[in-house]
Amino acid sequence: MKKKYLIILCFTIIGNCVEAFAQSLEEKLKVIYKIRIESDDNSKPTKHRAMIKELYEAYSELEFELVSNDKLGVYQYDKKLEVGDSDIMYRLAVNHGGGNSIYYRSKEKKIKYVQDFGKKINVLYDPNELHWEITKETKKIKGYTCYKAVGYKEQYDPGRKKMLTFSPIAWFTPEINVPFGPKGIDGLPGLVLEGSMNGKLFFYADKIEIGAELKNQKKLKMEKGEEMSEKEYLELLQKMRPIPN
Repeated sequence: MKKKYLIILCFTIIGNCVEAFAQSLEEKLKVIYKIRIESDDNSKPTKHRAMIKELYEAYSELEFELVSNDKLGVYQYDKKLEVGDSDIMYRLAVNHGGGNSIYYRSKEKKIKYVQDFGKKINVLYDPNELHWEITKETKKIKGYTCYKAVGYKEQYDPGRKKMLTFSPIAWFTPEINVPFGPKGIDGLPGLVLEGSMNGKLFFYADKIEIGAELKNQKKLKMEKGEEMSEKEYLELLQKMRPIPN
């Protein structure tokens, strides 16, 4: 009888562990990001203004979704709108926002999944590639106190054969203590609710859902693909789509 009780107890513990693990794979956070442009198009030639206005309108229609649990964040274009799929400006706006790439982030890994040249590729980035300096400047976003961080990144461009520098800007909230953000703007001690890599194209949180508020939760998992470093991927891009010197 005692042996039977121990067997039942073991199965109960195993079952609880399996259930707990399954729950840990489910999303606990969902953020919908939209795009805002901060640039002066009045400096552009008049003939280009209509085109720029059309592009800005396309940006305003896009939505991007970040879902995460405590361990993994997944960011991608939320393709819900059928309109514009065949429109050049719409496709260009989607591409600037991240296109069909999927961005994965954990504390240890930072990966961009792409389907290019007939391949499925997981591009591996240094999780600390953006060297952040956190300032004392704050503002409220969606009711959360956010701190401004200014980053720095260097990246060699094999096509132009020169080093490129990036100065990302991020507003993050420690109140949601996960190192995730939109389109690779991440790695801070809190969720990025607004950010930009170039100071012109800003991603901002339009809707935030946490925990029990979530409906139709998704299981988080990473797509499988050939692994290569950022350097290897950029060299592949240059080989397949050469940029004239």
